[in-house]
Amino acid sequence: IMELKRALVLAAEKGHAEVVEELLKYVDTNNREGNQAFIAAAELGAYKIALQLLNHGADVDSRVKFEKTTALMCAAQEGNLEFLQELLARGADLHAKDCDGKTALVIAAMTGKIDVVRKLVELYAGDDEHSDDLWTAFTKAVENDYVDIVLEILSNKTHAKKHKAEATKRINDALLTAARYRSLEVVRVLLERGPRKSVINEALLIAAQSDFPEGVQLFLKNGANKNTKANWGVTALSLAASEGNVDIARELMDTGVDLQESDEKGETALMKACCSGNAQLVLELLERGVEINVKDKEGWTALMYAVGVGYITAARNVRNFDGLEIVLALLNRGAKIDEENKRGEAALDLVQASCNKDLRDEMHYYHEDAYYENALLIRDSIIWILLNRSANLGVSDGQDQLNIMRDKDDMGNARGFLE
Repeated sequence: IMELKRALVLAAEKGHAEVVEELLKYVDTNNREGNQAFIAAAELGAYKIALQLLNHGADVDSRVKFEKTTALMCAAQEGNLEFLQELLARGADLHAKDCDGKTALVIAAMTGKIDVVRKLVELYAGDDEHSDDLWTAFTKAVENDYVDIVLEILSNKTHAKKHKAEATKRINDALLTAARYRSLEVVRVLLERGPRKSVINEALLIAAQSDFPEGVQLFLKNGANKNTKANWGVTALSLAASEGNVDIARELMDTGVDLQESDEKGETALMKACCSGNAQLVLELLERGVEINVKDKEGWTALMYAVGVGYITAARNVRNFDGLEIVLALLNRGAKIDEENKRGEAALDLVQASCNKDLRDEMHYYHEDAYYENALLIRDSIIWILLNRSANLGVSDGQDQLNIMRDKDDMGNARGFLE
């Protein structure tokens, strides 16, 4: 009998319907092996076999050993509405959760199975005890930009009417989630639901940081304050600058944002752009007349950020010459070389200390040794420029040499530049 039970499990796992049918003449399924065979068939999508096993006594709520998946969850994930309805008719637990805490409804929402979601949402109507499952499914649909599922859950009028305050809060939270996951169509839908102005402002900040230009445009169009600030005082422009999001920064600058706004540390958008090592973004800000020699609360200027951090970031992002171009652009527009921060450090001190052993060890750990070598070469180029500018030797401003190196994309030319 035990061998027959094992054979039943194996036949179910392989989807051999005729073998399963033959074995069921000799064994029942109201036992561990029967349940194992049933859930294996459900996972495989062999629904005819699964129903055969149910008819011979398998437990409709049998679970996969470690994942704790049920047949209902399998049907939800595959979008098999017919099998799902059959399982529900046989008493399958609608609220069972897998090892990650996901129900069949949440799984269907995550995988975009609208027909399954529509059926399950009907069963949740008026179920206050399990309303969190409904909103978890809603959030997963938002994250994956399944706008039809978002609308389906929002249209659950029984629940929405009874829990209006909760629904409003969830919509506000969902807008922030949609901005973070760049779920454009969901953003459109949620904006039509009239979220709070403060939430739209927060969504603008998230979109600016998340490289979501379409979202930025929508939030501005729907009344977001272009100069809104996060709790630590950072603006949308500064967030875009810190991530090197050029298109978003340009979009915000075109609206007339305050270029000089600083966060609670005194850091401006220009400083953050210099840290990002994105030359195009720095040049955009400079062309629009941003002040160059402003200091943050520690006395750091944009030039200090460029020579202390930015060129390394550029090297790590395989934009080797952006760091050098930023330094030249700042100097050519009047950045003060000899300004000192509160620790008495000038730009030359900061660049000399930047490519140190700790950084080398860190980049080696992340297999970035080649980037470190490039960063070293750019550092030496910056030191050369700063020394010659400070000494006022009347040398070229370096832009011609930089253009030659960039055109050839050859770090070896940087060495020739130094020599």
